[in-house]
Amino acid sequence: MKKLGVAIEITATKGQTGTCVVLVTPDAQRTMLTSLGISSSLDADDIVEAEIAKAKYVYIEGYLFLGDSTKAAALKAIELAKKNNVKVALTISDPFLIDICRDQFQQLIEGPVDLLFCNEDEAKALTCKEDPIDCAQAIHQHCENVALTLGKNGSIIMHEGEALPVEGVEVDAIDTTGAGDMYAAGVLYGITNGLTWQQAGHLGSHAAARVVSQLGARLPNPLTADEIKALLA
Repeated sequence: MKKLGVAIEITATKGQTGTCVVLVTPDAQRTMLTSLGISSSLDADDIVEAEIAKAKYVYIEGYLFLGDSTKAAALKAIELAKKNNVKVALTISDPFLIDICRDQFQQLIEGPVDLLFCNEDEAKALTCKEDPIDCAQAIHQHCENVALTLGKNGSIIMHEGEALPVEGVEVDAIDTTGAGDMYAAGVLYGITNGLTWQQAGHLGSHAAARVVSQLGARLPNPLTADEIKALLA
């Protein structure tokens, strides 16, 4: 993580490192068998305000709300982000979380969250609507920006009251692990580096397409500035 430029401010703790076994079927879908290990002990005291204050966006993972200490850490990060005028992005992570955390997510969407990432199933579970556009518009009534992914059909971005359709990128999918996170990475990179929301969604689509066309969720090499420029041409 340090080699990738990730600052680690937390003192190492004794315990088992988290692991995840991913089973990928021929249709490129995956099942994840996860042991959180010591990472489940993350708590509010581990959140460093100085690091939060440096950011343009703080990206909050929905799975954090399944544990008391990790939820406290997420809420502390959101609190410090708002205190330091840093925007907050939340990803729902999984449709089943809606049943468990609906009220909490709704409060966040109606409150401090500036950008919500969700897929079609998560949006339907959250809004109880069927049409993706209706789902996106319903969420956008409460949240400034929404990025709703539609798998191979691309995504919808809601910004300033407008629905921005983003095309899908056709590839031979091998492994869909990490597609949502890679899409979010592309969008967040775009909006924090001067791209329009439409361009950021376009970049997210291409980044997600690239990762699903290989086995494993990490690209062997990051997209270069020239590659990004070519994708947006």
